[in-house]
Parts: sequence; structure tokens; C-alpha cells
Amino acid sequence: MNERGMLLYTCAWRPTHIEKPKGLIVQCCGFADSNTFLPMSRSIRLAEQGFVVVGMDPEGHGRSDGLHAYVPSFPTLVEDYWQWFNQEIKTNPAYKDLPVFLAGESMGGNVAIQLLLRDRVENKKSKCFFSGAVLLAPMVRISPDIKPPEFLVNLLKIVAPFVPTLPVAPTKDVLAQAFRRPEILEMARGSPYGYRMKPRLGTALQVGREERRVCCMCDFVVFDVANTSY
Repeated sequence: MNERGMLLYTCAWRPTHIEKPKGLIVQCCGFADSNTFLPMSRSIRLAEQGFVVVGMDPEGHGRSDGLHAYVPSFPTLVEDYWQWFNQEIKTNPAYKDLPVFLAGESMGGNVAIQLLLRDRVENKKSKCFFSGAVLLAPMVRISPDIKPPEFLVNLLKIVAPFVPTLPVAPTKDVLAQAFRRPEILEMARGSPYGYRMKPRLGTALQVGREERRVCCMCDFVVFDVANTSY
């Protein structure tokens, strides 16, 4: 439960074939996704390879409380992840001495970058807690092919505070842009936790702000890049 009294769903996958896991992976799911659908197959494979995987569905996502696919405050969403990690994961004796990695996909990639930066700031006098991160198509710069024209973006910034939950943000089909393989796209469209309307105005406003802010901060995060296809 977060500080606002909302129940946030958490889950974990643990290897059963080895005594000591190779490491701990903290998973941050993408927009309108859940750790118990598409990312679950990846979590199971990682557990089979000897890693512990933990995840949390943020507010408005998956099995957690909140209006579906509505992000009233992105900084608050990141804070929920930070508090969950520090209170439930970092203090868990079962994970003591394990190297810890973040795994963030799409919106979760943006969250992972912010957690990396916060870890660096708060632990600047000691060793950073996170050993690294895997970012899958992280939301650090939204493609111009998906964004509406600039004049329309400016208009939405004026309207959004008055009707933040209205699902009318004029964007193209994000799922079709996110998945190249038809069978994966079909699975994503059939997700029981999927969101099939236009993005909510308040969510679009929050995502746009964080995309620009994190894009400017990426120079402070050093990581190796590997390209892959899905």
C-alpha cells in the first residue's frame, strides 16, 4: 500500500533449481501493461536462468488500484516505485548481497532511468545500490510519428487540467508501433489488463513532461547499448 492508501500489486519469480540466485532484477512495466501478462514470460525465463525477478504494477496499471491507464502524477508514480523498493525489496534478507539490476520497458524504462539517477544522488558518498539496468525501448523521446502537431499539443496543455481523465489524446496506435512481430502484437491486443482507448489527457500531459525532462538527464546515466528486435 502506498502513502495515498492505494493497494499496488507486487509479484516475484524465484529460481528453485539453485541455492543462491545470480542476482535480483527489479522490473518496471510499460504503459497500460502489467507484470503478470507480457513481461511474465520474460520473468519466467530469467528465473529459469537463476535470477530473482520482482515487479510492481503502478497506480492505474494491471492489478493495482487507480483509474485504468491514468497517471495523475508521474513523479508520484516514480516515488511509489522508490518507496516499494526501499521498504520491501532492499530490506529483504533473502536478497542480501545479490547484485541488483533494473529492467524497464517503454514507460518503465523512463522510471528505471529516474531510479538510477536517484540512487546515484542519494548514495553519492557510498556505492550505488543498482549494479545496472536493461532498458527496452525506454520512453526517453517520443517519436514524432506518434505525437500530434505542436499547435495541438499546446492546446491540450490548456485543456488537460480541466478534464484530465478524458481519453481523447490524439495519438496513433502505440501498440502497432511497439511490436514488430504480429503474434506478439496480437497477444498485446488481447491482454486482460490492456487499454484500448486513446490516452487520457492528464496521462499524455504527464508523459510529455517526463519524456522531455528525462531526455535532458540521460547524459548523467552511463550504460552500454545493445540493439535487439521483437
